[in-house]
Amino acid sequence: WVLDKAIALSKKMGLDKVVKKVQGNIQKGKDWAKEKVEQVKDKGKAVVNVVAGLLGLKKPFRGTDGEEHTLFFKGSEDQPKLMVASVPKDVQTFLAQKKDEAGDDTKKLNLVQKAESIYLSNVQIIYTPKRANQSERDKRNEVMQKLSQISEAFGQLAGDFDNVYPVPEMPPGNAAKPDFKTVNYLNKTNVVTGSRPSEGRDTGTYKWDFVYDNRLHEQQAGRDKWVQMHLIDKDLGGKNEPDNLIPAPNSVNGGHFRSFEKGVKDLMNAKNGNIDNVIWVEVRVAYAGEWANAISAQAGLMTYMGKSNGNNQFRKVDTPQLVVSAQIPSPQMSLSGTIDLNKSSKTVMRSNAILAPYVNQIQDSRYFAGWNDFDTKMAAAFAGKNKTLPAWLQAVKAIPQISI
Repeated sequence: WVLDKAIALSKKMGLDKVVKKVQGNIQKGKDWAKEKVEQVKDKGKAVVNVVAGLLGLKKPFRGTDGEEHTLFFKGSEDQPKLMVASVPKDVQTFLAQKKDEAGDDTKKLNLVQKAESIYLSNVQIIYTPKRANQSERDKRNEVMQKLSQISEAFGQLAGDFDNVYPVPEMPPGNAAKPDFKTVNYLNKTNVVTGSRPSEGRDTGTYKWDFVYDNRLHEQQAGRDKWVQMHLIDKDLGGKNEPDNLIPAPNSVNGGHFRSFEKGVKDLMNAKNGNIDNVIWVEVRVAYAGEWANAISAQAGLMTYMGKSNGNNQFRKVDTPQLVVSAQIPSPQMSLSGTIDLNKSSKTVMRSNAILAPYVNQIQDSRYFAGWNDFDTKMAAAFAGKNKTLPAWLQAVKAIPQISI
């Protein structure tokens, strides 16, 4: 009885293929059915628990003709049915209607068949009970992800594209300490080439003056030279502006990131059916103190969603097509570089063995108006604690590369 009820419930959910498979297994032998009956009882309870939480879920989408639709669940808690609406109808009816509308139009019929295939592959997962180690929240998120894939497929079932593409959008980032940069609506029709980094010391790039002063930008034997690395590549519209550049070794700027940028360009230059790809790119930078220590990037597609107020609309598909990440080593400052006691980071100051034991106090005591002010503040900080301080102060002032 429990098995019959589970089969009936599955049929009402539209899982006819699953039902046929189960029935086929039953016909192979009664022993199999007896062995599985307790599992079916448990799964039957789990199904009811899962589907009871589906009734409140909704997923809006826009067809390529601009018409608004919504995927939602309707019915009782133990027998929900996936519906699609502007005028509510179940999904199977919606697909059958689209097949009739397509008629002999092979292009439209292929879109309907693709949408139906995506629906069938995802709907089984939607109605599958949550795993033993899966929370209700995670199951709900999984269902919404599958509804997103179905809605994206359904959004392609009407309308024609007029080859008008959006202008890429690149919001300003954090110029003081670049940590995030993104570009949306990137496409080959409207992409504009950006610009190369400026040369010299004072380019405005975060921490570049310290890199320059310590000559890390110069190619030297046995050492990777440092460059001003674009977050958004210049071929994707990235400019030589402080919010889009960080110092990094040339090996980080090349390597996997060079391959990623090539992949992004290939993705942008590709097509989805008769529509050129429209894509998004995001880059994040992590810091350990004042210096970047990791960079990651991802890129993905934006789906055409029809028109709104006469303009073509594209929606971001959150699942990325390309991802990359890399660690950024700490800069190894050379002793030949200049150290400014008022401005240099602790990393820079620790590169000098004489300064290293006093770096924290130097940072806490600055700003220094000059060497006399430096002597006074350091003497006050270490009064009665360090008998060698006077000799140390003289040693610091004797090093030409250390200044105030």
